[in-house]
Amino acid sequence: TQHGRHTHVCVYMLPLAPLLCAASLVKSPLQRALSAPRAVLVDIAQDPRLAPPSAFDLEELSTRCRDAGAAALVVPSDLLSAFAAEQATAASSYPGPLPLICQLQPSVGGGGSEAAGEAPQPLAEPSSLKLGELRALGAEGVMVRSSALEGGAALADLVSAAEAEALRVVVLTGRAGEADAVAGAGAVAVVCEGDACEEGAPAASAAVSAALA
Repeated sequence: TQHGRHTHVCVYMLPLAPLLCAASLVKSPLQRALSAPRAVLVDIAQDPRLAPPSAFDLEELSTRCRDAGAAALVVPSDLLSAFAAEQATAASSYPGPLPLICQLQPSVGGGGSEAAGEAPQPLAEPSSLKLGELRALGAEGVMVRSSALEGGAALADLVSAAEAEALRVVVLTGRAGEADAVAGAGAVAVVCEGDACEEGAPAASAAVSAALA
C-alpha cells in the first residue's frame, strides 16, 4: 500500500516461527519483537520515480508504524538515521521504539529486485557490507533475500559477520521449506513472500495495513 505521496509501504508478516537459536540465551530487542505471535514487519521502500520523502513524512510514517502495532521496520540504509531518531523519541513511551532492520542489496544490479528472466544477483562479501556502519546508524538487524545467497555457507558467513557487530540476520524467501536450512545457519527469522506465505498471512497483515492507511 502507498503512504502519502513519497514513500511506499509494503507489509510482510512472519508466517514461520522465529528461528531462535539455542545459543541465543539472551534475546536482543529484535529477537523479542520477532517472537511475538503473528509478528508483522513493515518494509519501507522508496519509489525512485518520486521525489525523496521529507523529514516530516519520515517522522509521521515512523510514528504511525509504531502506533499501528508493527513488530519491526525494514528501512533502506539512507533512511536509517532518520527512523532511528524518531523511534528514540518513544524510549519512555508505550509502545516503545521499534527495532530497525536494513535490507542488504545484491552486489550487482541494486534495488534488491530481479528482472524477469534474469539470474539472481549474489550478495557482496560480508567484509564489504559495512555492517558496523549500519549498526552505528541504528540498525539492530539486516535482511537478505535467500536468492542473493550462494548456499548455506554464504548465509553462515553473513551471520558470523553480523553477530560480530551485534546485528541479527533475517532471511526473506519466496520458497517454502527453507526454515530448517536458515535456522541451521544462525538466522533469527524467515520472512516469506508470494507463494511461500502461509494462508493466514494476508489476514494478519491487514490490521497493520488498515492502521497505516
